[in-house]
Amino acid sequence: MNYPSQIARTFRQGINSPAGWAAALLLAVVLGAAPLAESMNHRNEWAESQALIDAQLAAAELARKERAANEICGNAEARWIDETTVTCAQRKGPKQSGAVTLAGGVL
Repeated sequence: MNYPSQIARTFRQGINSPAGWAAALLLAVVLGAAPLAESMNHRNEWAESQALIDAQLAAAELARKERAANEICGNAEARWIDETTVTCAQRKGPKQSGAVTLAGGVL
């Protein structure tokens, strides 16, 4: 069966036949449903893009924290105790103790 040629023949016969009405109705339903399906996809894309933005902001904040900890500790290894407190551990040489708390957690 060659459906495109049957549909074309139906439209050539005119919309006055029952098959013509059925084809026109089918075409209207298909074309009418396309914008609805597309609008649902935009909602999903919006949620995905917002999640991506949130992940990028979190990664940038983590990179700022690590850079600040490395500047504070210098050649020592920075180890985070909690969200705002970092301690520096010597890689070689005598062990030193102490911790630095970042002011308000803002870098």
